Amino acid sequence: MDAGSRSGAGKASRRGDDAGRATGREPRIPLPSELRYSAFSVAEARAAGVSRGRLRNRTEGRPFHGVRVPEVPSAPGEIDRLLGLHGARDEFEALTERMRDLDRSYLPIMSAVRAFGGVSAARLCGLPLPLRLLRDPTVHVIVPKGRNPPRARGVSARSVPARFWSVQALRGASIAAPELLYCLLARDLSVRELVQLGDALVSEAGNYPGRTLPWALTSRERLVAAVDAWAGCAGAARLRAATGLLRDGVESPWETVTRLVLVESGYPEPAVNFQLMSGMRKIARLDLADLRARIAYEYDGDGHRKNKRQWRLDVTRSREIQGERWSHVRLTVADLEPAAGLETFTSYAHRLRAERLAG
Repeated sequence: MDAGSRSGAGKASRRGDDAGRATGREPRIPLPSELRYSAFSVAEARAAGVSRGRLRNRTEGRPFHGVRVPEVPSAPGEIDRLLGLHGARDEFEALTERMRDLDRSYLPIMSAVRAFGGVSAARLCGLPLPLRLLRDPTVHVIVPKGRNPPRARGVSARSVPARFWSVQALRGASIAAPELLYCLLARDLSVRELVQLGDALVSEAGNYPGRTLPWALTSRERLVAAVDAWAGCAGAARLRAATGLLRDGVESPWETVTRLVLVESGYPEPAVNFQLMSGMRKIARLDLADLRARIAYEYDGDGHRKNKRQWRLDVTRSREIQGERWSHVRLTVADLEPAAGLETFTSYAHRLRAERLAG
C-alpha cells in the first residue's frame, strides 16, 4: 500500500470512529443471556459485566431512566407484523400485550415498598378497561402513605393510606389486591365500566377473555366490604352504584354491557348464563335469558366469525335453541355502540318481548 492509500484508509478509519462517537454507539456486542429476554436495569447490566459504552447503544429501548429493554428479533416472514406482538390475533390484543410489557419494564427499578396500582395493575391482570386507559402510556404505581413516591417521567404515583394498603404477587410483580384495585379505579371509570371490571374480578369462568388468571380474583361480598370501607374517598358514590349491579357467572365484558344496556332501557334484568335444558339434555348455556318471554341474548365476538368450526357449531346451536321455542338474538359490537345500533337493538328487544308475551 502506498502512502496515499494509507492516508486515505487512516482518514476513513477516523471518520468511522468519529461517527461512532457522534451516535453514541459501540459495535453491536451481544448481551449476556440473562439480559436478553426482559427489561433490566443499568445496575444489573453493569454487575453482569456489560460496559458503559455498550449500554449507550441505542438498539435497546429506554422506557425509563436506568432501564433497558432488549430488542425483540423479528420472526421469519414478518409474522410479528401480521399477527401482532407475541403472536396476538388482532390489533386490540397486540395493544394489550404492548402495554403490559411497558408496565413490566418498570419492574427492574421498582422498590420493595411500591406496587403496580390502578390502570397498570388492571392491565397486568388482563381485566377489561376502556381503550383510553388501555393505551395510556403511563405506568401507575402505588406507595403506602408516608413513603416517597417515584418521580420518574412516564410514572404516575398514588399514595394509599395504611388501612387500605393490600398487595399481592402476580408473576414476579407486586400489584394492588383486587379489592384495592377496584376502589382505586373508581376515580378513572364510569359506573358501567366499573361493573365490567367488577364482573371480571368475581367471575369464576376459566375462559374469561384476556384475564391473566383463570379463576375468580375476589368475591362480590369482599368487594362490598371494601366499598363500605372506602366511604368518603375518591369515587365512593360511583363504587356504591356499580357494586349493586355486579353479577356472578359473567363470562365476558360484552355480556356485562348487553345486560346493562337492556336494564338501562327499562327491560327486565335477564338471567346470566342460564342453562337451557330439554329434559335431562343440556341444549345451551345462554349468555342472557329472559325467562318469561323465552328470549336468549348472546354476544358474538370476532372469534365466532373467524373460527370456522365455532361458526358451524353456533349455527347448529341456534337452531336447537329455537327448536325449544325460544327466540335467539345474536349481537355484535355494532349493536352496543351508542353512535351505531344501540337504540335500534334496545327498541327491537322491547318490541320482541311484547310480541312474545302477547302471543
